[in-house]
This record gives sequence, C-alpha cells and structure tokens, in this order.
Amino acid sequence: MILKIIKYILLGGIQGLTEPLPISSSAHMSLCAILLGLEENSLFFEVLINFASVLAVGLFFKNDFKFLKENKSFLIKLFISTIPCGIIGIILHNHINSNLSNLTSLSISFYITTLFLVLTSLLFKKKQKDEISYKDALFLGLAQSFALTPGISRCGTVLFGGSLLKIDEKVVLKYSFFMYMIVSTCATSFTFVKGLIDKNIFLNYESIILYLISFITCFFTTYISLKWFHKIINNKSLLIFAGYTFILASIIWLFWA
Repeated sequence: MILKIIKYILLGGIQGLTEPLPISSSAHMSLCAILLGLEENSLFFEVLINFASVLAVGLFFKNDFKFLKENKSFLIKLFISTIPCGIIGIILHNHINSNLSNLTSLSISFYITTLFLVLTSLLFKKKQKDEISYKDALFLGLAQSFALTPGISRCGTVLFGGSLLKIDEKVVLKYSFFMYMIVSTCATSFTFVKGLIDKNIFLNYESIILYLISFITCFFTTYISLKWFHKIINNKSLLIFAGYTFILASIIWLFWA
C-alpha cells in the first residue's frame, strides 16, 4: 500500500508541476508510465487529476473572473479559440493516443517544443500589442491544437502563436490558461460521460483513497508551479525551459528511442 501511495503522489506531483509549464504535462505522464513500467491509469484517474489542475489554475486567476463576466467579447474570443482544438481532438484522439505516445515520438515532440520556445524568446523582443482580436483568437486556437500531440506543450504553442502575432507575453499567457480551463473542462467532462456510458469507470475504497491523495498533490503542485512560472516569464526566461526540453529529448533519443 505504501508503494501505491508513493506512486500516486508521484503521478499527481508530475501532473501538477508540469501542467502550467511549457514542457508538456501529458508527455511527462506518458514518459513516467513507460520508464517506470506503470500500468495504464484508469479513465477516472486521468479525469480527476486534470480537474485538480483546472481548479488550481482557476484559484490562481480568481480575481480575473469578474472581468470575464463583464467582457462578453472576450468570452466569445475564448469560445472561438476552443473550436479548432475541440474538433481536431475529437477526430484524432484515438490516433494520437495509440500512435504518438511512444518514446521516439515523445523525443521528436520535445525537440519541436524546444524550437517553439527558442523562437518565442526571440520574437517576444519585438514590438507587442495588448489586445487579442477575433482573428488572433482563432489563430491561437489553431496553435493550441498542435499540443494534442504528447510532448508538444500547450502553453508553449500558444505563447509561440502569440509571439507571431506580436501580442504581449503576459496577455498571451493569461489567455492560454483561460483557454486551458475551458478546453480541459469540456474534454474531461466528455471523457467522463463517455466512460460512464462505456462502463469503463470502476472504483473501490482503496482507489478512492489513492486518487484523493493524487488529486490533493496535483492541486497544490499545480498552484505552486503556476505561481513560479509567472515570475519566470516576467524575466523572459523561456530559454530555461527550452534547454530542459532539449536535454530531455536528447536523453530519450540517445538511450531509449
């Protein structure tokens, strides 16, 4: 039981620490499962820890919800941004999970994320605007769709898209997390309902305890990681993450791919 508790603390911590960062949380979860030989996580577990991250992000940006309620045009833009990811995700979900969750694909995707982060660091030095248009919203939604591939960071692709549009990085970062909350809530709700219909969700007393431990771990680590990331990006230090994803991609490619 102790080993199981450690496992679920580890999984919750990895999800929480990597979710707000531009290094792909889904890839780290897949990598952890492959390298440690962990069995495939249940559908309900994946939904639960994802929801823990959503709640932590919502808590971090709680002071901005009043702005969202009062700004209908901004909500429309967020809705526009979720459409590409939703459509592509529904169409390609099974293909992505079955064909792109191996070590070779993860390594290549980490290299792509590295490239995005390096280019973003360079482009954000140019003149920037602090408004997102409807066209920008659609473009950022398309950029986020690339992150459906494990190893390509959602936050990284949106920041890269924002840098191409010459939008201020702080504005893009906040917008990316609003997008994340909407897309993730819809995706987890869809997955949960599908699991109920297909009867793929099974729980017992032990799993409830373990899932709760992972949920709590994920919630707090997500909040801490997000708070730290905001300080990092204020100093324009995305190259730190580019270096990390490059080294990780190289290690995977040289030793395991």
